[in-house]
Amino acid sequence: MKRWCFLNASCKGNRKSNDDYIDKLIISSKKLSYRAIVVCDGIGSIPNSGIASKYVSERLIEVISKYFKKRKSFGDLRKSDGDLIIRIIKSIGYISNIENKMYKTTMALSIFTKRRSINIWSGDSRIYYLDEYSKIQVITKDHHDLEGKLLGYFDGAGYSHGCLDLKFKSLPKKFNCIFLTTDGVHENCTESELENFIIYCISKNIKKNSNFENELNYFINNNVSDNYSIALYYSNPSKILSAYINRIKENK
Repeated sequence: MKRWCFLNASCKGNRKSNDDYIDKLIISSKKLSYRAIVVCDGIGSIPNSGIASKYVSERLIEVISKYFKKRKSFGDLRKSDGDLIIRIIKSIGYISNIENKMYKTTMALSIFTKRRSINIWSGDSRIYYLDEYSKIQVITKDHHDLEGKLLGYFDGAGYSHGCLDLKFKSLPKKFNCIFLTTDGVHENCTESELENFIIYCISKNIKKNSNFENELNYFINNNVSDNYSIALYYSNPSKILSAYINRIKENK
């Protein structure tokens, strides 16, 4: 069975507080493991929006854990799982938390095995993976209107508003890497630069989140006026690096 490394880093930049939140879940059986990552980005124009990002992240992990524990089969992910999970997510709101309804957050969630993934998102946090050539691929599409206004978010009571999308994806046979970002990351770099950063961190064999955070600070430059966060899952680093080197050589 593959050994996976999980790293996450969340930085406040020039903001007074960090309103991003990252959480994860692993459910394992003898034959298969389900992994989930969720990244939420409290909408910065609203003070204390970290209340929403923390609550929504933790509720998502809670309901996903319950779903897979009750699931009758430990077979691979199916499209029907995605349909059921998004229905559950639409009902995570608690009327008892109505006082937190003013707070807002984006959300990106990926549940994956070694071959398939269920990806659900609202807003402009993103889900990426590296393909068999270690080339960056984006799964999500930002929920923005023509003026850049968000068209999807969750409030602090857990209720979904506007766009909430689902994408079921079959992953490459040599799939070894998936990562999620808030807009403080991908709005301050190109996709090529982000790909190079991920490859660099894998090549450095970083194991501690504190070291990963230092690298992210250096990469983004913490003068940006936004929080910035990234969650990274990867395995088989030698294969990732080999595929990347071969692609670079072929493109010369």
